[in-house]
Amino acid sequence: EVTSERIRDKIAASKRKGLWVGGMAPLGYDTKDRRITVNEPEAETVRTIFRSYLKLGSLNLLMADLRKRGIVTKVRTLKTGETVGGIPFTRGPLAHLLRNRFYIGDVPFKGEILKGEQPAIVDRDLFEAVQAKLSEQVNGHKAARMKSEALLIGRIFDDRGNRMSPSHARKGGVKYRYYLSSALLQGMASGAGSVRRVPAADIEALVVRSVREHLKPVAPIDDRSLIDTHVARVKIQPEQLVIH
Repeated sequence: EVTSERIRDKIAASKRKGLWVGGMAPLGYDTKDRRITVNEPEAETVRTIFRSYLKLGSLNLLMADLRKRGIVTKVRTLKTGETVGGIPFTRGPLAHLLRNRFYIGDVPFKGEILKGEQPAIVDRDLFEAVQAKLSEQVNGHKAARMKSEALLIGRIFDDRGNRMSPSHARKGGVKYRYYLSSALLQGMASGAGSVRRVPAADIEALVVRSVREHLKPVAPIDDRSLIDTHVARVKIQPEQLVIH
């Protein structure tokens, strides 16, 4: 126990000094002799991603753009010799990359922003401009959620991590609402999850009922407020619904 505490203290002390303490290097960097080094071809890819997002202003458009260019995640070789990565970017990893202060030479640690030992590979002004655009997009999504009749917009995903977007069809003058995997909307059917489309009204009712049964709220609360307050993410799986 004492030894493990000392190890934790040593790691914490190293982080406070901005030193690299191991782990997987992000795209744009490699590790050599326990030190972090710049992988210049990857670094240029990172800068391309930042510049492209600033130009396009949308993670979905950026994902489609990167797929067209053949830009993929970092390829890593494990100790077993197995190779992982090298796959198209999805929304979550892409957002994480764009928020990663490591690229401007910073090391976040316990609420502090420290100066790291790694060389910056993204210009700070470009990074901050991207942060402003990301925040603007998040606020836009919040406003869209408030206006949309789709209760789960921005919160529902398939089991491969693809956001499921509201869609609808009309038959005989009747409007039928659905949530459709964004992979299908981007023409990437092979990347869609096990459940690609769900009836919106049915899944919304199921989520609302499940949350109400779990919380048993005493005070009256409407369905939209219930979802906004208590549901962060819904994952659709065959025969199962996971609510966070």
